[in-house]
Amino acid sequence: MKPIKTGFHLIAIALLLFTGSCSDKVKDTITYTANIPVYQTRDEFVKTVKTGAFQELTNPGKIFLRGNYIFINELYRGIHVIDNTTPANPKNVAFITIPGNVDIAVRGNTLYADSFTDLVALDITDPTKAAEVSRVADAFPNVMPPTNNNFPVTKLDATKGIVVSWKQEKISEELSTPIYWVGPMSLSSSTFYSKDNNSWSGLASGISGQSAVAGSMARFALYNDMLYALTNSQMKIFSVANTQPVLINSTWTNWQAETLFISGQLMYAGTRQGLIIFSLATPSLPKQISTYSHLYSCDPVVVEGNYAYYTMRSGNACGQATSGLGVVDISDPTKPVEVSFFALASPNGLGIDNKRLFVCNGDNGLVVYNATNPATIITNQLASFNNIKAYDVIPYNNILIVIGKDGLMQYDYTDITNIKFLSIIHVTMQGLI
Repeated sequence: MKPIKTGFHLIAIALLLFTGSCSDKVKDTITYTANIPVYQTRDEFVKTVKTGAFQELTNPGKIFLRGNYIFINELYRGIHVIDNTTPANPKNVAFITIPGNVDIAVRGNTLYADSFTDLVALDITDPTKAAEVSRVADAFPNVMPPTNNNFPVTKLDATKGIVVSWKQEKISEELSTPIYWVGPMSLSSSTFYSKDNNSWSGLASGISGQSAVAGSMARFALYNDMLYALTNSQMKIFSVANTQPVLINSTWTNWQAETLFISGQLMYAGTRQGLIIFSLATPSLPKQISTYSHLYSCDPVVVEGNYAYYTMRSGNACGQATSGLGVVDISDPTKPVEVSFFALASPNGLGIDNKRLFVCNGDNGLVVYNATNPATIITNQLASFNNIKAYDVIPYNNILIVIGKDGLMQYDYTDITNIKFLSIIHVTMQGLI
């Protein structure tokens, strides 16, 4: 969606501030602090996407691997471009400014990114010179930056342009009718995810011979010529067969979907209420074929073979007090069956590669399991790293890419019994994840 702040949280408080008849109505004055929108006109907004010199990581979010480059979302600001030709010596080489960006997906030489309400497509033939080639305006209606406070929002006016930030002001009003407050506001747009059957974590269509891999917290997924994007309670479906993406369908869901993962012709949506499985037999119109429900909780998911692995994270907006790792048998995708669930402290993203499961445990580090026997996976721990703060991972070609509060870390897991630290690009400030 960057944890990333997900969904639109609206709290309506009705204040009834008058009594009496029309002839003797007394007006009351109320003073409160409110979030006032800061706008950019659409003409100004579309000119803000540009590529420039590298910037330090401060609030890293989603990650995506494409060939020798790692793309790291800087929450609501844009994308870091990391030259990872040598994982032991990665280089921060450029920054793509994309206001309101949370998610990334790559197909061939095109990078797709959300920019508040818009979907933007960029040519990344040379990622250090990425340039916008097209966009879909208002692809994600009503997407606004988080307020990060509990103050109400007022003075929204869509005719003034795109809301790009907030300012706090004292408001005094004389009222003879009820006033309704709305707040707090918090939203992250969309993200991506995809994978080939029996591979591992998130393999998307890319240039021949080059990897294109998303992290497990992704809300975008690529399949053939389709881009699937989650936002609020909708799945947006875009055709990306040509340079200009085209919105061809929107599907409403009753569950708060948060992540997407594609394996074969099936798409797995991790939601706060459970796991939803879609058939992609008709790619332009995913068909829900089954659900597996659990307690209300944040929930990324990855798939390998006949098993789906998901984490449940409690606290804050995530709901219940239960946190842990679950395993679901999907050998019959129309009838998913949970085979095990194990408590963990604060699980976040996860990735799997050839029966090696990597689970981010938030401030409690990273844990690696042998998934040969999924039902007893928790008893087959291979390694743990308690001195890092891990948010999401990409395991690929024996290199583990980890993003977290500390920054971008990489490990060599060629020998799974002797995982070796390779490098780190530090954050300059404590991030939001």
